[in-house]
This record gives sequence, structure tokens and C-alpha cells, in this order.
Amino acid sequence: MEGVKEDAHEEDEDEDIDLDEVIKSLSEDEHEDEAEEEEESDDLAEAYATIKSLKDTLVEVNLLNAKLLFSNKLFKGNDLSESQKMKVIETFDRASNLREVKLVYTTLSESFTSRVAARKTVTEGFASKKSNSTAPKGQIVESNGMADRMKRLAGLL
Repeated sequence: MEGVKEDAHEEDEDEDIDLDEVIKSLSEDEHEDEAEEEEESDDLAEAYATIKSLKDTLVEVNLLNAKLLFSNKLFKGNDLSESQKMKVIETFDRASNLREVKLVYTTLSESFTSRVAARKTVTEGFASKKSNSTAPKGQIVESNGMADRMKRLAGLL
């Protein structure tokens, strides 16, 4: 029996050692996992910052392209002076998002087309108006002694 007790006692010691080793290895694994998680979270934060930066750049380029597109449409569709073109560019520069750019384009386009329509109406009105003939109606003969004398002196009579 004593041999059995000693074997049991040795097994208990082996189990204690094994448990201690298991606990140590688990704590080491946890520390490694925490370090890996911190490294991954740093990489993830850096990736999100890069994505946000690229998104902001893309939105800015898209806004600039929209301003350029709509200003070119206005320039090609209307006969504008240099000062009008500068005002169009300044107006588009004030827009801060795509919706505002579209609204500015619509407003300017309507204002330029209404001016062109008003000019056409006035021009058409003059073109269709009846005009007087330029042919002479006949000679007006008035007898004036002084005028006759001057004509004779000038050699017209």
C-alpha cells in the first residue's frame, strides 16, 4: 500500500508540474496574442487613415472635375465676354459640394438662355416690322426768288 501511496503522490506532483507549465504557457500565449492584437490594431488604424485620406482626395478631384465640366458647358453654349467668364468661374469656385455645383450651373444656364431669348425676341420684332419706302415721292416745287437767284449764280439753272 505504501507503494501505491507513493505512486499516487508522485502522480500528484507530476500533475502539479504539468498544471503549472500549462498555466505558464497559456499566460505566455495570452501575452503574445495581446501583442499581435495591438500590432494588428495599429495596422488597421493606419489603413483607415489612409482610406480616409484617399477618399477626401477623390471627393476633391470629383468636385474640381464637375466645376470644370459645367463651366465648359456654359462657355461653349453661350457667347460670353471675358468678364462674364470670370464671374462664372468665381461663382463655381464658391461651391463646396457637387449639389451646389449643379445648382449654380442650372441657375447660370437659365439666366444666360433667358438673355438670349430676350435678344431674339427683340431682333425678330424689328425684322417683321413694316418699313417705309425710300423711293422719292416726287419733286416738291417751291418758287423762291432768292433760291432761284442762287441757283443761277451757281450755274444750276
